[in-house]
Amino acid sequence: SKREFSVRYRAPMTLLDVLFEIQRAQDASLAFRFFCRAGLCGTCTVRHNGAPVLACQTAVAADSRIRIDPLGGLPVIRDLVVDLEPFATAWAAAVRRSTPTGVRRRPSFCCLQYSGSRTSYRRSR
Repeated sequence: SKREFSVRYRAPMTLLDVLFEIQRAQDASLAFRFFCRAGLCGTCTVRHNGAPVLACQTAVAADSRIRIDPLGGLPVIRDLVVDLEPFATAWAAAVRRSTPTGVRRRPSFCCLQYSGSRTSYRRSR
């Protein structure tokens, strides 16, 4: 469902800052993912005005109107949280195909999901 929020701009501000501000001041139930806040892990990927971006690295301009949607191509669990299992499964299969015969590697996929005041860590095998 489409929801609209107004956020007071504080320079410099990223999309992730906007999401934290919405969650803190307007809708504590807003669910989204983040982990490193440094643009390395990719868990904060969302669509910004239709384009996939890292929320922690995408600057927001003052007086701008933006649209934030969940990442496309994956099932939506809630709000901006998508099910990464299809991606993790495809990634693990690619690692298996690219690993030389006789070498045993066990891929892992980690993410941190933040929802309200609860933080849960899930390691997928």
